[in-house]
Amino acid sequence: TINSQQNQLGCELYIHDSKSLYNHLMADKMEIEQIITEHIEWMELPAKKASRIKVMTDFHFNHKDNWPNSYEWLLQEVNNFQAAFRERIASFKG
Repeated sequence: TINSQQNQLGCELYIHDSKSLYNHLMADKMEIEQIITEHIEWMELPAKKASRIKVMTDFHFNHKDNWPNSYEWLLQEVNNFQAAFRERIASFKG
């Protein structure tokens, strides 16, 4: 995700209409936060059907000289998210 208004780049897991999956993942919060070392925003969004789990970093769209570092950060976070969530989601029986 690129948020040009807040100058941020993010990686997130969007969980559409499954609070039980969110809670399943939340039960492993400590282990997940060992894999994803960035500050994680756990967003249950109780008034909504969806939930989100995301990390964000500063990103200035107009500073093209920083793009390689930003994309390296994003690639690392995608790999971390895959390591943290792939098996947990695949094994979920909700």
